[in-house]
Amino acid sequence: MLLADSLSGFLLLPVFGLLILKGFYKEKIILRDFVFIATFTSLSLLSTLTFSYLIAGIYLWTLIYYFFIQEKRKIWARESLKPFIILGFPYLLFVIYLILTGSLGDFIYQALIFNQKFYVYNYPRPEGSTFINPLRYATIIGQTFHNSFSSLLIGLPDFNFTFPFNISLAVVNASLLIYLILTRRFYLALFVSGFLIYSNVRSDPWTSKETDYQSAVYIMVSLFNTTFLLTSLYEYLKKNLEYPMKLILSLIFLLSLIYSFFNVAFILRMFSYKVYNKYMGTEARIYDRPRIAPIINSITTKEDFAYIGPFEFEELFYMHAKVPTKYQILIPGMGSSPNIQKEMLQEFSKNKPKVIYFDKRFFVLFRSPETYGLFFLNYLKENYMTVQEYSEANKIKLSSVLPIDAKIDLETKLYINKEVIDQTIQELVNKNLIKVN
Repeated sequence: MLLADSLSGFLLLPVFGLLILKGFYKEKIILRDFVFIATFTSLSLLSTLTFSYLIAGIYLWTLIYYFFIQEKRKIWARESLKPFIILGFPYLLFVIYLILTGSLGDFIYQALIFNQKFYVYNYPRPEGSTFINPLRYATIIGQTFHNSFSSLLIGLPDFNFTFPFNISLAVVNASLLIYLILTRRFYLALFVSGFLIYSNVRSDPWTSKETDYQSAVYIMVSLFNTTFLLTSLYEYLKKNLEYPMKLILSLIFLLSLIYSFFNVAFILRMFSYKVYNKYMGTEARIYDRPRIAPIINSITTKEDFAYIGPFEFEELFYMHAKVPTKYQILIPGMGSSPNIQKEMLQEFSKNKPKVIYFDKRFFVLFRSPETYGLFFLNYLKENYMTVQEYSEANKIKLSSVLPIDAKIDLETKLYINKEVIDQTIQELVNKNLIKVN
């Protein structure tokens, strides 16, 4: 999910670059450009629906520019149908693929119904409500962006160069919009503002940072805007302009240049800190390996089923045993869906894992499985025992050899299938993972 959102967002960056350059320099969009746009946007949208509004805006702007701005065209002429066919073709292929593989129903539920009813978490609605009004949701996203963006600009006179990242992006984006408006590129200014707003469907300009994968699109677009604005505006200021226009544009150029300078210095400084700490061994390096998966691997084979949850992508990736279900994570939305609950339990019952490492107090979206995953915890209680529970039931003292910390706790987080618990406990002892006191 994290990877899908990040990659789908990055796929939109070249599309944005193409459209803003075409619009600014008033070059024509040709059918080849529609192929480019259709390819990247469809790959993005079919990976995640997070940027649905953004892609809808891209299509709208592209078609308006093609049919009304660059030259007047008749929409319903046979020749004019080609852009619509090109934009729709990838989705037609995808629907055909879903029908042939018999997965159309699953896709509709997972991508549409589940997202609307259970997963979208930044839409205020009464308890128990499962309906989302698309127009209201779009308004909420726009208002949230406006609040954060305007708040950043209000802090402009403070010249916060200690942490200039977020305010620098806001300054550059606001300057670009002013530049486009003053040079009478109103439609392009509207497109850019819409792109900035709806690249923040699940992020916030106020809190954008390197570890927030949801804000990656906004950050990268803003950095592109920085380069584009400074180079374009520098060339534009060389022209013989009227004094008021030159004064305003000079001021926003100077302001953007100053903030961009300190922003680049800040990014380089933070990068050097990261490199230094990784080199000195005080931070995790890219070659660090997961901690739970090796433990599971030591007591399972490639023919066994095992599971690590509720939210452990990396650990599952390094686990050798088979994953019992297509639902590799358990998050609040999934815990609220009767269909997913039923399907998960069926798959776990069919492919019963030998061991399940599960942290029931791990918080996802501010909630723990104890509040949204009772169906799964009841399944564990009925079919599995922890080392601690086994120890108490058999009146023996078993304890973890590995130090217990926030990540590793073999005594309370390792659930063992009751059908094979005796031999599995012995394996754990033989592997020197637990000991009999």
